[in-house]
Formats: sequence, structure tokens, C-alpha cells
Amino acid sequence: MQGSGGQRTMEIDVNPKHHSHGTPDRLTYRLQRHPMNDIEPTRLRCDGIQYRSGFIEARLVHAGHVNLETWSVGPDALGASPQWVTDVSDTSVPGNVELELDLRTAMQLADSLHELVAIQAARTGTEASCDECGSQFVSSTAIMSGLCPECSHYLYNKPNCAHSFHDGRCRRCGWDGSVSDYVARIKGTAKSG
Repeated sequence: MQGSGGQRTMEIDVNPKHHSHGTPDRLTYRLQRHPMNDIEPTRLRCDGIQYRSGFIEARLVHAGHVNLETWSVGPDALGASPQWVTDVSDTSVPGNVELELDLRTAMQLADSLHELVAIQAARTGTEASCDECGSQFVSSTAIMSGLCPECSHYLYNKPNCAHSFHDGRCRRCGWDGSVSDYVARIKGTAKSG
């Protein structure tokens, strides 16, 4: 049911009792859900380091904020089967933290994570070279194998990185701004000669 202000309400009958005239007593609870709560949360299983395993969930709960919740899971509890925190016993979850990040802080966290991934990729040699423009880029950011996010966007209409440059490279995907002649013509930035 739609309530006022675009919120949904739901009526629930709890223990209806029938009177002698056959009409039930209704206990009605109105549960209000804000439309932003209808967005599916992002849920991640983190099991790369066994003794630091757990789950992360990001969702919209309060206006102007991003809700970030984490659960630590004991190293023996996170085998191959548990896909979410509800799949492990309560005794296997030693800790849980929930934070409300204002939008600026959420963007700072996202930028920081992108930058750390790019730094780690450069250190471990998980960068790739784009087959089209020749730029180095973080291979884990690629939607198409062998193409940086910029080239895959202009050549195949794939989602592009929201580039944020620092010292001549995107902090998120590692792209150095290189553009092939062909992509430059598509973008309309080719130099006439």
C-alpha cells in the first residue's frame, strides 16, 4: 500500500480473535519504508586473509548518509558454503560495527579505496597495458580484457571510470590519459593535421 509522502505502509493482523458476531479484532501495525530503502544493498564476503574474514554491507538507510556495516567472522566458520552472515552461527561472529557515513565521507572512502587498489596493483604487477591506447591501467577495473575503461567506453559503450587524476594518472583505474587516434576521432578530440 502507498502511504503519504511516497512511503509504503503494510497492515499486519496479529492473533485475530473472532467475536461472537464473527468480526475479528485487528491489531494493525503500520510499517513505513522510505523509497530509498528499496535499493538493494551491496553485500560482500571478505575471505582473502583467513584470520580477518567477514562480511560488509553498504546500503541507504538515512537521508544524506550511506550505512556501512561489517561483521567479523571466526576463521573456522567461513568455509566454502556461507554466502552471508546469516549462514554462520551467532557464536562465530565476534564483532559487528555499523556506521552512518555522510555523503562526503562516503566519497572520500570510495576514492581512498580506489587509490589503494591502484597502488597495490602497481606494486604487485597486476597492471595491464591497453591494446588500443597503450596506457597502463589496473586490470581489476577492466570490464573488457585488454582495454582500459576509457577505451572500452568509447569503443564498445561500456561503463567508464569516473576518472580522478593525481600525478598524471587516474587514482581509480590507473589510466594515464592516453588516447589512440581512432578513439580521439570518436571523442571528437582528434587534432586536425
